[in-house]
Formats: sequence, C-alpha cells, structure tokens
Amino acid sequence: MPNPKRDRWYSMDGQNRSRYQASEGSRGTRKIISLVILLGLVLILIQQTSDTNKVEQVATAIGLLPNLNSVEQTDNDNQAESSELQSPPRLDSLSSKSLSSKSTPDRDYAFEKIALQTTNPTIDAYADIWQVVLDLAPPASLLKIARAAFSNPPSPDAAPTDTTSTDLSTVVQSWSEETQSQLDAWLKIETENTVTQNQTTTDNESILFRFTRLFQKWSKPWEVPEPDKSDSDLEDWQFFQRGFQLALDRTLLEAIEDNSPWRSNERLPFLRSWQRIAVLRDAIASGETGPAQIPKVEVSQLMSVADSLRCTPIRFLGTVARVDKADSIREPGFDTTEYDIFWLRPDDMSQQPIKVYAPSGNVDQGLELAEKKPVMICGFFFKRFAYASQRGPEVAPLLMAAYVGPTTASASNTSTTLMQFHSTRSKQEPSWMPPIDLSKPYGISKDRLASSMSGLFMDNVDLDSLSRRDDMEVVRPLLAVTTLSPEIRLLARSRQSWPVTARGSIARIIGVVNKVELIALAPEFASLLDRDVAYRCNVNATLPDGSSRKAILLCSAVPNAWLSEAGGATDTLLQPCLADGLLLSDETGSPLMMWSKSPQWIAPFDLPVDSTPAPGNLRPEIALSHWFLMQKQWDLSWLDMIQSMQTEPIKPLSQAEHEPLYTLIRLAKQTPYAEAPDSPSRTDAQSIAGILDKLRTTNKSKVASGKTLELKPRTALDRVSMEGRIVRVTMVPVQEPDQVKMLGADHYYQLDVMADVGNRSYEIKTETDPIVYHKEYPVTCVMAELPAWLRESEGDGTEQSSDLSSSQTWYPRRKAILEGWFYRFWKYKTLEMSQAIGDRGRQIGPLVVIDSLQSTLSEKPSTSNSQPFGNNTLSILISLLGVGAIWWFVRNRLATKPKLKFQASTSDP
Repeated sequence: MPNPKRDRWYSMDGQNRSRYQASEGSRGTRKIISLVILLGLVLILIQQTSDTNKVEQVATAIGLLPNLNSVEQTDNDNQAESSELQSPPRLDSLSSKSLSSKSTPDRDYAFEKIALQTTNPTIDAYADIWQVVLDLAPPASLLKIARAAFSNPPSPDAAPTDTTSTDLSTVVQSWSEETQSQLDAWLKIETENTVTQNQTTTDNESILFRFTRLFQKWSKPWEVPEPDKSDSDLEDWQFFQRGFQLALDRTLLEAIEDNSPWRSNERLPFLRSWQRIAVLRDAIASGETGPAQIPKVEVSQLMSVADSLRCTPIRFLGTVARVDKADSIREPGFDTTEYDIFWLRPDDMSQQPIKVYAPSGNVDQGLELAEKKPVMICGFFFKRFAYASQRGPEVAPLLMAAYVGPTTASASNTSTTLMQFHSTRSKQEPSWMPPIDLSKPYGISKDRLASSMSGLFMDNVDLDSLSRRDDMEVVRPLLAVTTLSPEIRLLARSRQSWPVTARGSIARIIGVVNKVELIALAPEFASLLDRDVAYRCNVNATLPDGSSRKAILLCSAVPNAWLSEAGGATDTLLQPCLADGLLLSDETGSPLMMWSKSPQWIAPFDLPVDSTPAPGNLRPEIALSHWFLMQKQWDLSWLDMIQSMQTEPIKPLSQAEHEPLYTLIRLAKQTPYAEAPDSPSRTDAQSIAGILDKLRTTNKSKVASGKTLELKPRTALDRVSMEGRIVRVTMVPVQEPDQVKMLGADHYYQLDVMADVGNRSYEIKTETDPIVYHKEYPVTCVMAELPAWLRESEGDGTEQSSDLSSSQTWYPRRKAILEGWFYRFWKYKTLEMSQAIGDRGRQIGPLVVIDSLQSTLSEKPSTSNSQPFGNNTLSILISLLGVGAIWWFVRNRLATKPKLKFQASTSDP
C-alpha cells in the first residue's frame, strides 16, 4: 500500500524529517569545528594582547582611545613655531678631526668626555676641587675661560687679536689670585684640623696640597705644557688637566635653564655639547660602544627628572612626525656644521612631541629620514625647550643626536661600556669637600651670646637658683641659643670648646637625665620663645677626662616621652642624652649650667659603659627597636616631629623631615635590624594589616572640605613586615650637599608595593564611587640600594637589563617579602585619587623604610630570550588540552544520546 501523501519526501513532514536527520548526523562535527575555530581565535587574541601596539590599535579602532586619532594633527600644530625661537644658538661645533688633536690614546679619556664621569679616584678628586674653584669665578669670566678651553687652537699664520688676548689674560690673572688666596685658606684650615685630630697625614699626601702646587705652576690649565721629565709632578699633570675639563663641563651645565627659549648664556654649553656629540658618534662608529648599551629613557623621565639626565648619553625610540628644513650653525673661529631638524612622536601613548637636532651625516646608511618612519636616537638630552605654536606656548624635550638608525641594534661586545660610567654617577659622596671654616659661625655666635650673658656675671652666683628664674637674664640666652642652633651644633661637633666669655663657652655635654621640671614663662617672654614654658633638666654629665659632674640644662623643648602623661614635670626619668649649647660654669667647679635648644635623645659612643643605663633600666621603658636606633645614633627626639606630621590632617613629606628620614635610610643600609649583632628578636615586627588598623576612616558629618578623618593612637618607627607585589621602582635623586651627606649617597629608591592584607577590604569614600582595596593595599617603601634580582627585567622581552640599571622608573612585577621601619602615614598624589576627587585628592598610606628584601621566587626568573619559547609551548599545550576536552565531550554526548526511531503509518486511506 502506498504511503500517504504527507509522508512523501516533498511533503512538509518529509522535509522536516530530512532536515532533522541531516542535523543529527552532522551535529558532532559542527560542534568540533566551531569549538576548534573558537579556540583558535582565543589563542590568537591571547597572543595579540601581549603586543601593546596591537592593543592600542584595537582600542583606537573601537573608540576607546579617541584622543590618539588626533596625535598627528597635534604634532603638526605644535611644530608651527616662530623662526626666532626655532634656531639654536648661532655657534659652530668642532669636527672629529679637530677633536682628535685634543684626545689621548687612552680610551677612558674618550668616555670621560661622553659621560662626564671617571673611574679614576685621583681625577675625580681633582674634578671636585676644580668645580668648587670655578665657582669662584664671575659668570662672565667663567664663559671666557670656557671659550678659551674648548675653542679651536688659533692657527700659527693667523694674526693675533691683541684685545681678546689681553682681556683673557686679565681675567685669568684676577681669577688666579683670588683662587690662590682661597686655596691657601683651605690649606690652613685643613692643617689645623689635622693637628687638632692628632692625625699623622702629611701635606704631600693631601690631595688639596698637590692641587695647590700644580695650580701655581699652570697659568692656563686648559693648555697641556711640555713638562720636564725630571719633574715629580709628571704623573699628576694629565690627571690635573682632565679633572679641569670634567669640572668645567659640569659647571657649564648649570647655566642651562628648562622651560625657556634659547638664552645667551646657553650658547657655550650648546657648543660643548656638540663637541661631545662628535665624540659619541666616533665611539659608536668605531664599535667602542653599541646603541643597545646606552640607557633607554621615556618621555616621563625627560619631563620629570631632566636635571639628572641632562647631557648624558641616552637612547630614545619614536616615529618621525615631521622633518624641517636643514640649518647650520656658525661662529667666528669655529668650523661650520650643518644639521638636520625633525620631530618625533614617542612610541608610548604620550602626545608629547620631541625635537631633535642631528648633525648631517649622522643618519644610518640605508635609513631614509621621512615621516612615519620609526627611528632610534642615541645622543644627549639638552633641555626642555619652550617655543610658540598655533595653540600657544609649548614645551618639548630637545635631543642632540649622535646616531639616528633603525629601532633594532645589536650590543657591542667591548668590555668598556657607557653603562659602567652611568653606574659611577651614583657616588657615595664627593671625593673632596671644602674644609669647613668655623671662624665665621663662631664669630656670629660669640657676639650674640656674649651680649645675652652680660647680666650673669655676679659674684658668688648660685647657678641652681639662677636656673629657676624666668627673668630676662635667663630667657635671653635661651632665645639666643634657639636662634643660633645650627651654628652652635656645627661648632660643638668639632669637639672643641669655643670661649664666648671668661666663664661661658660653646660646648657639648653627654650624660643621663634624671629629672625634668617646667618653668612657667611670663607673657612677654613666652611671646619671644613662642611657647608658654621652658624646661629645666638635671643631668649627670660625663666630662672629657672621664669624671662626672652635675649639670643643669635649660632648654626650650624636650621629648614628650620625658614628661608625665599630663605633659608635666617628672622625677622618675632615666634616659641618655647629648646637648650642644652655651655652657656656664663657676670657679668652684660645681655645678655646670647649659642653655640649649633641645637635647638629643641618643646613646653617645663616648659615654662610659658603666654610666649607660641598660635597656631594662630605662625610665620610661622604650621598645627594643627604639633602643636599637638609639645605639646607632638616631635621635629619638625626632619621633615627636614625625608623630605631629601624621595627626589630622595627615601631612606630606616636609623639608624638616629630610634629616630623620635620610639618616634612617642610611642606617637601614649600613646595619639591618635583623643582621645586627645582639639585635632583638624579629618577632616584634607587626604585619602591615596591624599598621593599617591604626588608621581608621569614619563617615562623620560632612564639612566643606569633605569627610573628616578619625585616627586611632599609633606610634611611628614600629617594625613592620609584609608580603606583596612590587609594581614599580623609581630612583629618586638627591642633589643638595647636606642631604647627600645625611643619606650617604646621591639617590635612593622608592618601591610602590601592593601589600597583602589578608581577607580585608579598605574603602576610601569619594564624591562619586568609592575606591576599594580588597586583600591588598598600596604601601610606599624606600631603601638605599636594591638587590640584583630586582634590577632585572621581567617584562615582555623588549627591554634589556642594562636599561633598567640606569633608568629612573621601571616595573619589575615581582613578589617579595619586605621588612623594615614604619616611618609614618603620609599623603601623596595618585592618578586614581585625582580622577575620583580632582587635583586636591591625595592617597593616604604607610611609608616604610626597608632594610630586608627577599624574593619569593625560589629560582631566577626566565630571561627575555626564553619567553617566546615559553609562550609558544604554553599555547600548544592549551590547544591540545582544548581539543582533547572537546573530543571527550562530543564522544560522551554521542554515546549517551538515544537514537530516533520512525514508525510507519498503518492506517488505511
């Protein structure tokens, strides 16, 4: 019997059954093909996201970064500058041929000209002395000396210019006479200090004495004379002249001013930089150094730390955005040099244009200097140059290029590299410092103190009763020593007694304070001292001959821990101290009386052992970690100032904190707490979460400035330990000489750490959405030196470790265990807070001085060369696992799925 019409293949039911059977027969294959394609796309996406340029292109295409579309237009607008501001100083550079006449076969000499650093300690010491000596010359005279030192030697056939020669001779003679008198004064002070300190160093071993003898022989230190072979100073002559060139180069750099157009006093520094560009170009061409060995910098470094990078070799990557017309620089007496001008767009997401001057012929062969061409620049950063554009005044970093080539370059295999000279930039301290002339501060202090003591010389005066008075005779010396505290401290450090009157002198006493009394001041005296009370301390002093004597110390401030809980007097005190001030003694020999601004709370080295209280006997008791700091000469009286800076509202770092902070950083480097002999157990270190619990924010009533801050009691200088991710490392330069002395170096490192705080959340309320930190919190850490493993790159393989060793900022992304001293809570600016609250928004977090840093990795991380292989292997394994999982899923699905059965219709028509 034929099937019903509805069952035929062309019927609706027949077509449905055919499609269903076809779908069921190919469903597994379709799924496998679809999943394989999807897996391939995911792997491609993973591979592409490791390339920042690809991510940037995708983000720009979908509109996430709309500003990038206008970068080229912005660059073109910025280049529209006036012709007056575009031209450099009208000077000429020396050719390589003229430079070779001044060079020596010594390769280090060439690198000294490039990096302005030397590894020779004698040359370094001469350069430090020369730099101080050159500062004695007036600016106009200094420029004339520099022009004579760095210009081309006159031709023998050229007619002499009597006017210029006479003018220069007069300048040199006047400067030499002033310098010689200053050298003689320094030698006198140095000799007196040597005799005072009972040193056996002879004048022949003094670097200043040798410098003075050579200075007397040479009327023109920039000219190398023909010395007599029998001269004993023969070996020092070359070092003396090379030290002069280094010092003169460094001094000229001080005339460069950022964020300004070309200035007249920058012409000579510009000329000298072009000379050094020629030396660097020859070093690259001869293979002495490779472009990859020169430290690479970013735009942020050129804009933020320009002083530390100025006129030192750098490497910069970018894309040519515009090529201007070539120009030339000319100056009478110098060779003419033509140079190319072009603008770069950095490879990062910055829109900051970079201007480049490149002497013609410096472009690598085969590289066409055209727009949208990626290039690598090796040369010097000169200044942040101000110019006029269509949008108004603009600022752009100005680079001088010694080499312009492709973005990839191989490193040289030579043993001497620029990286070695960059490492010498971080000297512990200058090789030579001018002797401190104490006669000037002594003269100032003597006149002020003698006049304030005019009424204190009565016969048979009782110093004990005198110290309890609050009249002008007692308050006036206290006001004087408070005003002259820096000078008095400087004089007292010399361990000499500086007489002021017949019975008074500037001196230092050490001992143990056992009682503190308060002296209420009358309103007229309180206004002079800016405080209502003064303090009277009883001290068991130890004299230089080892004898003990009672002393009365009058001061305007004492540590808060020496007072009672209510801030009053206490007679249950036992703490070591050191005081510098005005010492008054009577003829009977008892007691002593001293006026001082405030005593130092330290354990002096020269205090007899039997006179030093044991840690358990101190009253009040102090933490073992504070006792450790006291023994290492860290003044615990600084704690009061540090605590005051983290009260409401919390303050950023201030100028007054440089000495305690820098001294603590140096101490953490020299003697780590855990490695010190007889140090307390490390179990007293708190977790970072325990430190953060001392800072609590509450949602109080709103005021005009926003939410208020409620602070729990806390103590600075606690020991703290933590584990976290080091997300960024920044080298912070220190330039002031007094700060370099406190720190023991010219830089320190700041580590931005996301510390692990366990299963905790910290919420910072803002005007919009709150900022929430879960399981980790940002902590700022500082330390003097970094371990080797933290200097290594762990990036995507595009950076070299040599770049990081001299870079100002890098991102190691390493986990580590950190331990150190919790300095205090401080306030600092971050991008997240600025976006949420505005420019007034500041992050509040712990500042920790690190003395122990250990990596949590058991082995050295893989280098950049092995990363591509690791990435490919991981991709293959993921692909195989994905295909296997898909095959297993489809196989089980087909095996367990019931088969579809069709039943034929048996009904009759």
